Amino acid sequence: MKNVAAATRKMIEFYHGNRHDIAHFLKVWALAKTIGELEGLDGHTQEALELAAVVHDIACPLCRDTGYQGEAVCRCLRSYYAKEKQKELSRMLDLGSQSFETFSLDWYSSAPDSRVGTSPR
Repeated sequence: MKNVAAATRKMIEFYHGNRHDIAHFLKVWALAKTIGELEGLDGHTQEALELAAVVHDIACPLCRDTGYQGEAVCRCLRSYYAKEKQKELSRMLDLGSQSFETFSLDWYSSAPDSRVGTSPR
């Protein structure tokens, strides 16, 4: 159980003395520990359960997982939005058949574009 004690110390340091967050993860850990013991888990599984309980709620240090810093959107939420946009675009595109080998200039007109003076091709 030295790993659980070390993780607990690290989490207290991570939360910089924030009593609310420290009390929360300690309550979750105590509940998980009690349930594991009542269920008669083996030592390895009990330790894994307790470690998961200790580190279960690592929040963004900037916004505490609210998504906002004051009136501004937090960078963690902007990053999440960007990843979700990328996933959505990936689903929309047929990336499996796209390659230089299948590329064709036939999609582009050879007629000059009057705005730029050259053809798109």
